[in-house]
Amino acid sequence: MEYQKHTLKNGLRIIIVPRKDTEAVAVYLGVGVGSRYEKEHTAGISHFAEHMCFKGSKKRPSALEVSEFIEDIGGIVNAYTSKEHTSYYVKIASTHLERAFDYLADNLINPLNDPVEFERERGVIIEDLKMHKDRPMEEVAELFEEALFTETNLARRIGGSVESVSNITLKDLNAFESDYYFSENCVLAVVGDLNGMSESQIVSMAERYFCFDKGDKSKAKHSGTSDQFKIISDARPIEQTNIIIGFGGPSLLAEDRYAAKVMAMVLGGGMSSRMFTEVREKRGLAYAIFSSCQGYSDTGMIYTQAGIANNNLSESIETIINEYKKMVESKITEQELSRAKEMIKGGLLISLEDSDEIADMLVSMELDQGRILNIKDVIARVEAVSVNDVSKITNKYFDFKKMLVSVVGPHVTEQKIASIIEKINI
Repeated sequence: MEYQKHTLKNGLRIIIVPRKDTEAVAVYLGVGVGSRYEKEHTAGISHFAEHMCFKGSKKRPSALEVSEFIEDIGGIVNAYTSKEHTSYYVKIASTHLERAFDYLADNLINPLNDPVEFERERGVIIEDLKMHKDRPMEEVAELFEEALFTETNLARRIGGSVESVSNITLKDLNAFESDYYFSENCVLAVVGDLNGMSESQIVSMAERYFCFDKGDKSKAKHSGTSDQFKIISDARPIEQTNIIIGFGGPSLLAEDRYAAKVMAMVLGGGMSSRMFTEVREKRGLAYAIFSSCQGYSDTGMIYTQAGIANNNLSESIETIINEYKKMVESKITEQELSRAKEMIKGGLLISLEDSDEIADMLVSMELDQGRILNIKDVIARVEAVSVNDVSKITNKYFDFKKMLVSVVGPHVTEQKIASIIEKINI
């Protein structure tokens, strides 16, 4: 994948990937702020700002006018907030490329932040928070990160809480956008057909539309992972128990993250993985079971998540922990290593088929890692992982004295989970 990166006079970074195999173009604008940079009493303000960028702008004063501007010509728009950045995007027929620039620039640089819309959207966001909390698979993941990143800003939920969102004032929102929505803290990616425009013409158009002010890039963040065994639970009357068992892991910048990715793929990354084979295929304990390695800019986590029958909780916990133990006690096979590498490589290459995926990947890399990694280099690093490298990962991170467990289900308590784990020889 070939790309060109430019930095505009105001500090805005722009990444351009021309493609001749499509007549559409994806335009992503990422802002280097997410929930980990917020203050406790206004937690969720990054997500609130994301919502308000669709509620009226200088050129298009109403939410309806904002949506019609793109939907009238068949475009797709959306946005998301993560713990480290916020992204806004448009995917559109390439003949309307300039309209995508106009849309994103006006929404982000000139949001009206109307007081009536602000209060109305507060209610929408609170309902959004309630909806996500009612989803056990999401709630168990939130609880796991709260346990792992205890007393750090990564433990904070992306959307905040009902209380914190209720506390946010319009003055808070305006100050927040002034602090973080500035040129040096933004990355623009243009991926797809450029409608006959040259690279220099794209850059000139970006300079014309994205007239952000300059600002201060320094952002306070405090991170770290729990150094003790911890269980966190949420008892609720549901038909299935959801569980996550895991540990701290490597950051996005750590040299051993490629070995960790390979290890996680062997452990629970597909239908031939150890967790899937043992928990689902052999024992029939779960429908959904997977393992993952997720990184942030300065820390990370390795975990296994499963949705299990309520009466299989004890056996499921024991089986998952035993699979972790096997990873520590004996090396993976060369066949497992090869399969995991091919799955990672295949996933990367498949993602390059979609302009959306490419644009999102480039923006995320630039904002969260401060650099763009060439796919060929990533594949080379994955290929370089050895069986011994995977063993080093399991020995480094699978410290059962620092294991984290989160559970959402009927009649679950920390004491009940602890008694189950006490019976396992770890």
